Amino acid sequence: AERRAVGRYNHSNIYSIGIVAAMTLPAVINKIQKKDTSARLKKFYSAFNQAIRRSTVDNGPVWSWNDQVLYHDADDLYDWFEKYIAQYMVIVQNCRDGKSKCTGNYQYCNPATGSCSNSNNIAKSSILYVFADGGSITALTGGNFNPDSGIVTGLSVEMAYDTNGYKKPNILGKDIFYFALQVKDDDKYNFLQCNRCINGCKDNNYVTLNDPREELLNACKIEPSTCGCLLMSDGWEFKKDYPW
Repeated sequence: AERRAVGRYNHSNIYSIGIVAAMTLPAVINKIQKKDTSARLKKFYSAFNQAIRRSTVDNGPVWSWNDQVLYHDADDLYDWFEKYIAQYMVIVQNCRDGKSKCTGNYQYCNPATGSCSNSNNIAKSSILYVFADGGSITALTGGNFNPDSGIVTGLSVEMAYDTNGYKKPNILGKDIFYFALQVKDDDKYNFLQCNRCINGCKDNNYVTLNDPREELLNACKIEPSTCGCLLMSDGWEFKKDYPW
């Protein structure tokens, strides 16, 4: 009888442990993912700024890099990016030659709108590079578009950094974050900016690091593409109120 009681007791303990593990494991995994994402963001931000500083030694100040680039033309932007940035970073895959074959089914989604990018459009209008740590960027031209010439003036490069590249979830605010390189600016330390907007930019409601944290948090909840600003403001740390 004593042995049977012990057996029942052990079985109950194992069952309880299983329930606790099932409840706590997702939280542990979530915490690990946030730490890994935070580390990758810090590394990318630092590496990109260092690359630009090295490039200015060869190519002059950033504001002088205003080459003529066709609007949303991948080939033109590849030329520009390889001249000023790519050669100063550790890149293991350049999708210029592969185009749509290289991008494959890669896309990223915005949970606020339920919409996802199109891999064919990425190959046509954007550039895609994969770094040694598995992270990647897609980027396209921004700035003032001249419809007559098709040329961009006041060039900016808008980038989506994917902390784990082709791996899931490929969702804005979780493993994908937007940055912008404003060529007209000449900040010697922080070339990457978080210049995003909410509501489709219809009301020119741009989000910047100058905004109070409460506004950055609310913007991140509404429009995940602005979450990079919140993280940048928080020193790349996912605080408890971050809408993961």
